Amino acid sequence: CDPHPGNLAVDSGYPGGRLIYYDFGMMEVMEPTIKKGFVDLIFSIYENLPKDACDALEAMGVLRSGVDRYSIERIARSMLNTFQSTLASADGKWENQMTEADKKAARRARRAKLGQDLFATQADKPFDFPPKWTFVFRAFSTIDGIGKGLDPRGFDLSRISQPYLKE
Repeated sequence: CDPHPGNLAVDSGYPGGRLIYYDFGMMEVMEPTIKKGFVDLIFSIYENLPKDACDALEAMGVLRSGVDRYSIERIARSMLNTFQSTLASADGKWENQMTEADKKAARRARRAKLGQDLFATQADKPFDFPPKWTFVFRAFSTIDGIGKGLDPRGFDLSRISQPYLKE
């Protein structure tokens, strides 16, 4: 869960390279059902399936079971439609291709819409964020930061991982 350059190396002497882990202090084990939920979430995002995304979040333990899912599925639909429009658009720009002003405007609009939708769900407290996901997303954000540090204009974790996730 802590993949910074001091904890990871690449063995380039091996065909295709191998990752070498030096520090096992922040490691986590994913139960098969939770791992399947995460994989299902990724597929539902790329296939634009908001109900399936909510089912996956429930399997992951992030969305409490038994909550009224109408608003949650609406939020998921809105977020997935935004994501899909970027994927499908020939001239759709990823955030690292936008000007600073465009980035700020896009973020402000997304946050305002998301904030309104999440406010409608607050009474149910539908989300429970298990600590292991904090570690998983910390790892993703660290990898994303390293990639953007090495290639600020060309690195986009979503774009790079898309073919592998679909496969």
